[in-house]
Amino acid sequence: MATRQSSTKSKGKKKKQKSWFYRHSLGLLIAGIAIFVTGISVLAFVFIPYSGSDTDNEWIYIPKGISQAAVKDSMKSNLGSSMGTRVYIIWKLMGGNSEKSQGAYKVSPGQSALNISRRVALGRQTPVEVRFNGTRTMKQLSERIAAQLQCSPEEFIEACDEVLPDSGFTRATYPAAFIPDSYEFYWSASPRNIVRRLLDYRNRFWDKSRRSKAARLGLTPAEVATIA
Repeated sequence: MATRQSSTKSKGKKKKQKSWFYRHSLGLLIAGIAIFVTGISVLAFVFIPYSGSDTDNEWIYIPKGISQAAVKDSMKSNLGSSMGTRVYIIWKLMGGNSEKSQGAYKVSPGQSALNISRRVALGRQTPVEVRFNGTRTMKQLSERIAAQLQCSPEEFIEACDEVLPDSGFTRATYPAAFIPDSYEFYWSASPRNIVRRLLDYRNRFWDKSRRSKAARLGLTPAEVATIA
C-alpha cells in the first residue's frame, strides 16, 4: 500500500514538473517572438529607406530660431508624414537641437531615416548652389542671393558695408566686387562669410596676368566689371 502511494506521489510530481516546464517554455517562446517582432519593427522604423517624390530629391530646411515643433512640421512637410515623423523621432533621440541643426539638408531616395536623422543632428549640411548673373544693381544682387540662402537682402547689403570698404570699394563700385558665376555655400552661411568668400574669389580671378591685360586697355578691374 505504501509503495502505491509513493508511486502515485512520484507520478504527480513528474506531472507538475512537466506542466511547469511546458508553461515556462511557452512563456519563453512567447517572449522570444515578442522580442523578434519588436526588433523587426525597430529595424523597419530605422532603416526603411526614403522612397522619394516626383522631384526625386527633397530638402529639409531648419532656419535660425526655429522651434522643435516647427522642425517636425518641416520634416513631415518635405518627406511625407510617415518618413518625416520617423526622422524627427530619431533626431530627437539623438539629442537633436534646432540651433545645432540649423541649415539645409538634401534627402535622396534610398537614404534611411537613421542616416538622415544623424546628418541633421550633427549639422552636416548639404552645400547649396548659388547662381547670379545679369544683376545690374546691388538691390538686384542682394535679392538674388537672399532667394537662395537664409540671409535677407538687408543683411547682405549690411555685410557689404562692413567688408568691402576695407578693400577699396565704395557703394558705387560694390557690384564690381562680385563675379557672376555658380558658387557653393551652406544655406545658413553668415552674410559676412558670403561676402568675404565672393570677394576672395574675385581677388583670385583678378591675378597679375588679368590685371596687366586690363591695364593695357586702360581699364581697372572695376571698370571691366562695369562694362561687362
